[in-house]
Amino acid sequence: PVVGEVGERDRALMVGEDPPYLARGRGALAPLLPADGVRVAVVSTLRDMGGQLLAWAEWYRIIGVAHLFLYFDDPGHDEAAIEEAMGAYAAEFLSVVRHTEA
Repeated sequence: PVVGEVGERDRALMVGEDPPYLARGRGALAPLLPADGVRVAVVSTLRDMGGQLLAWAEWYRIIGVAHLFLYFDDPGHDEAAIEEAMGAYAAEFLSVVRHTEA
């Protein structure tokens, strides 16, 4: 790219849209925040989660984590689990980045 040229990903961020590689939950399960107001997030890379992703995410929600930022380096193996989690958890709790060969 040319210096000063705005790429597709940057353009999306500038207008307040999520870039194409980022997805947010669209379900109803929001974070269970502690009464003291302390907010903690988890950032993690994952692979081959299979049927364990919902249980893993729910454990973090129950202990009071405010947000999960999950990066899948090979989302093809986990697509069904990712979609299930995206349908269960709210955008306030779950963000997913799928690695793409771009």
